[in-house]
Amino acid sequence: MFDPDLHPEVPDDPAAAAAVAEYSIRAVHRVCDLLDLLQGDDGGTSLARAASASGLPKSSVFRYLATLEGRHYVERDDNGDYRIGLALLPMQARQLDLMTRRVRPILTRLQQELDETVSLGMLDGNTVVYLDVLESSRAMRLASRVGAREALHAGAMGKVLASRLELTDVRTILESQGMPRLTPHTIVTIKDYVDHLEIVREEGFALDESESELGGRAVAVAVEDVHLPLALSLSGPEARLEIDAIPEIVDVLHDTADLVADELLDVVE
Repeated sequence: MFDPDLHPEVPDDPAAAAAVAEYSIRAVHRVCDLLDLLQGDDGGTSLARAASASGLPKSSVFRYLATLEGRHYVERDDNGDYRIGLALLPMQARQLDLMTRRVRPILTRLQQELDETVSLGMLDGNTVVYLDVLESSRAMRLASRVGAREALHAGAMGKVLASRLELTDVRTILESQGMPRLTPHTIVTIKDYVDHLEIVREEGFALDESESELGGRAVAVAVEDVHLPLALSLSGPEARLEIDAIPEIVDVLHDTADLVADELLDVVE
């Protein structure tokens, strides 16, 4: 009998190839089909669509995807849709890890200088993902967590990154994701948001004025001249991060963003 362990390559002989086929495992084929589906759908795939495309019951597809999610081969976005996870993107994962480790000393100096929370974020699909967060040492502080995702329409980093996109792309994202009201100050219409982005483009920075969290303020600038959509932000309670100090903070953020870009020249290509 043909032993596939002794002949791992695909044999040229038709009879031997047929013998290899006998050893194929249906469950593995199904998993591969699901991964192929997710690989071809950058916007995320719903459980219903995955079940329909694979011809399998939702319950079976859910078990497959839940297992893959546990191993980080797939991940779910805020809508519950599935996409390829970092475990299947080892080069990107290594690049991001190297990138954050390289710029951490720069971010640390900024955090220590201003003693407010410093964050590095990247536009990933339709949301901003936090790559690094250095929290303020003060008892009252604003902070997210590494890996957390933030909607494009409310946060300062989302705004400054959106200001660098084509307006058609911005509208598509907002129509797809929606613009939920997180606080009474959140911008919740596409027209108002697009008008606001004009100001962000002109000024070169974005503010979150209690739009994602009441009582909070954040300032963000883009990291220029790198081949990734990166942004840098400083956040804290609005009582401490006073509006009169914003111009000076923006200058410091721009200087820091330039240092980050210089550090990443040989990492992000």
